[in-house]
Amino acid sequence: MVRRRELPLVAGLAGLGLIGAGLVTSRLQVLPPVGTDLLVGLGAALSVANARLLAWCPLRAPIKVGADFSYSLYLIHVPVTVFAGALIERFGWPAVLAQPGLPAFAVFAGLVAAAMVTAFIFAQATERHTDSVRKALFGRRRAVVTAFPSAAG
Repeated sequence: MVRRRELPLVAGLAGLGLIGAGLVTSRLQVLPPVGTDLLVGLGAALSVANARLLAWCPLRAPIKVGADFSYSLYLIHVPVTVFAGALIERFGWPAVLAQPGLPAFAVFAGLVAAAMVTAFIFAQATERHTDSVRKALFGRRRAVVTAFPSAAG
C-alpha cells in the first residue's frame, strides 16, 4: 500500500538513533544478534522512508561520484585487492594475519584506495559509455526491423 502522508522528521531521526543503538548493543553483546538486527533494520527502514531526511545530504557531490562507479567497484574489488595483496606480500608483507596497528591499517587503506581508483577508471571505460552502446544496439535493431517488414504488417 502506498503511503498517503510523509513520515515526520522525528521518525527518521529516531530511525538513525535505532541504528546507532543496534550497533552499540551489537558491540556490547547485550542483546542476541536477532535483536540487534531488528534494531538496525527498523532504524534503516524509518530513516530511508523519511523523504525530508533523505533530501538533506551535505555530501551529495561525493556520493554521486561514488554512485557512478559503484557497480564497477562491486564487480572488480575482489580481483583487484587480491592482486594488490599478492604484490604487497611479494615485497615483504607477511602472508599471515597481521595484528592491528598503523602498518596494517595503512596496507588496508592502500588496498581500498587501489580498488576504488581501479573501479573509477574501469567505470570511465565501460559504464560511462552505456547510453551510447544502448543507442547503437537499439538503433541498429530498429533499422533491421524496418528493413524487413513482417508478413502481417
